[in-house]
Amino acid sequence: MSSREADTRTINLVDIPLIRRVSDHASMLNCELACTDNVHGPSGAILTNILLPQRGLYTLVTRSSKPQVVGQFRLRGDDQNAHIVYLAPTPHPDDDDTAWLFMLDAMTREAGKLHAHALIGEVEEGSALFEIMRTSGFAVYARQQLWYRMPGDYPCLEPPVYLRPAISTDYGQIQALIAQTVPGLLQQVIAPSGELNGWVYDKHGQIEAYLDVTIGRYGIYIVPYINPDILSETPAIIHHLTQSLQKSGKLPVTICIRRYQEWIKPALEALQFKPGARQALMVRRIAAVIRQPRFQLTKSILVPALSD
Repeated sequence: MSSREADTRTINLVDIPLIRRVSDHASMLNCELACTDNVHGPSGAILTNILLPQRGLYTLVTRSSKPQVVGQFRLRGDDQNAHIVYLAPTPHPDDDDTAWLFMLDAMTREAGKLHAHALIGEVEEGSALFEIMRTSGFAVYARQQLWYRMPGDYPCLEPPVYLRPAISTDYGQIQALIAQTVPGLLQQVIAPSGELNGWVYDKHGQIEAYLDVTIGRYGIYIVPYINPDILSETPAIIHHLTQSLQKSGKLPVTICIRRYQEWIKPALEALQFKPGARQALMVRRIAAVIRQPRFQLTKSILVPALSD
């Protein structure tokens, strides 16, 4: 098999040794999972999801002369977009990118078969993988930065604000908030599903903030959607949320801030969050297959004319 050829397929048991070898050198492209789960090592999510498959996770392997690449994406039942979980191993700038390009193409095809509209990945800017994804047809939809805070005791902020868990009847107002505060192109790929897992700030009957929350064994991950008109209340909103979450005193908290939300950063600095690496949220659109109706020709039956 030449360096420009590769075979990509769904994994099977014979691929387990390969996955064990590359699992410690994976690039996570899903911040939610990376910040809430233990992804590496013998008991990490990469191997666990292979040995104990979960619904909605799809794992592929590309075998070429060198290197061999494993990739996984996730597609939830209520989501229209697939999200890359990881690619392994992490490419280096001088690597031949053939295997990774084959893998990204295969993941896109598989996601399309599952009726996904797009394939999404979150990758560090300036990395070799960022360039490979651009070559593969991914476009940058947003720039973002992760902000971290380790567990501990932090001072209370005054005046206090009060948040509550989101309920199903909040969905319409949350969608309206997102439409008001998120750029239109980005709304197509980040809108929360109908199953709300976050908290809302309800001010005089109007939802002014929704904070999507994922709590895992190893961390808490938050994506905020906040109306800029309540800038002065933003530090108290984030503080109240982190204090309200049951495990916030024991787990690190990560907040994802996208470039259009730069105004939130001073609030995070006041709350002793620290900035992490800058990333790009990259999207590859999946063309829908339109099946043309097939018309079946019918034979004409000639009926002889009757003579008088």
